Amino acid sequence: MQAILDWLEVHADYERVSLVTCDWVRDSYGRVLGDLLDVRSKESLTEYLIQSGAATPRANHLESVLTDMLSAPEPEVP
Repeated sequence: MQAILDWLEVHADYERVSLVTCDWVRDSYGRVLGDLLDVRSKESLTEYLIQSGAATPRANHLESVLTDMLSAPEPEVP
């Protein structure tokens, strides 16, 4: 948690931070995937967390998200 606050402290001045979401990509729980991006430096929070060792990348994450999307039942339209 401290690593997230550290990144925000550095990048959150003068409206530099933007929330980037992928509305069409959701995880196995239906959550929208997103990231924070510094619009000036193009550094993302996720990149920082991985580089600083606060998070570890999951090599097959995108594959598992796509698998979950394809295997999910179609939502019923009222």
